[in-house]
Amino acid sequence: MKVEALYKDIERKGKNKIETYTEEIDEWIENKNDRRMGIALTIRPTKEIKDAIEKIENEIKKVEPNQYYYPQTDYHITLLGIITARQGFQYTHKQLENLKKATGEAIKYAKKFTIKFDGIICSGGAIMVKGFYDNEMESIRKNLRQAILDHHLKLDERYPTMSSHITIGRFKKPIENREGLIEYLQKYNHFDFGEFVVGEIELVYHNWYDSKKEILEKYHL
Repeated sequence: MKVEALYKDIERKGKNKIETYTEEIDEWIENKNDRRMGIALTIRPTKEIKDAIEKIENEIKKVEPNQYYYPQTDYHITLLGIITARQGFQYTHKQLENLKKATGEAIKYAKKFTIKFDGIICSGGAIMVKGFYDNEMESIRKNLRQAILDHHLKLDERYPTMSSHITIGRFKKPIENREGLIEYLQKYNHFDFGEFVVGEIELVYHNWYDSKKEILEKYHL
C-alpha cells in the first residue's frame, strides 16, 4: 500500500469513527501513573515547518478545544519504533550501546532526504499532518530493521512503518463539535506546510506523547 493510499484509508476510518461516536479516547493522557517509555528513531521538523503546523493546530483548538494538543517541542516523525512504550521500561547500558552500534552501521552510507507535509487527517484517536518522503527514507528504514535484527536486538515493529506523519492532537474525551471538526479537516485535507531536507536522526528514549524524552544519540546524514 502506497503512502497516499494509507492516508486515505486512515482518513476514511477516522471520519467514520467521528460520525458514529466511536472515536478512541486515550485515557492515559495526563494520567500521573503513566510511566510508559520506549525507544525510537525520530526526526524533528524545522522551525518553519513547526510554525506552519502550530498555526493550523491553534485553529483546530478553537473548533475542538478540550482535547490534548502537542506543543512544538514534541512534534516528530517516527523513522522507526524500536521498543514500544510500555509501563516501567528502562533500557540497559548494553542494550543502548548495541542499538547505537546497529544504527550507526545502518546509516553509515545514508543520504539526506526530503519530507513534504501536505494536509491534515484524523485517525480513530488522533489528528495528524500527512508527510510524504522520497525513496531514501524507505531504504534507511529497511537497513535499520536488518541491522537491528542482525545484532539480535528487540524490534517491536509488527508491520513495516510506512508513514511519515506528525501527530498533533489526541482525543482525551468525547468530541464535542463533530461537524465542525470534520468540516475543518476537509478544508485542510490538502494544505502545504512546506518541506525540509532531513540531515539528522535522533535515537530517543521517550513516552507515548514525546512529552518526556531523553536524546540518547544524534546521527548526521
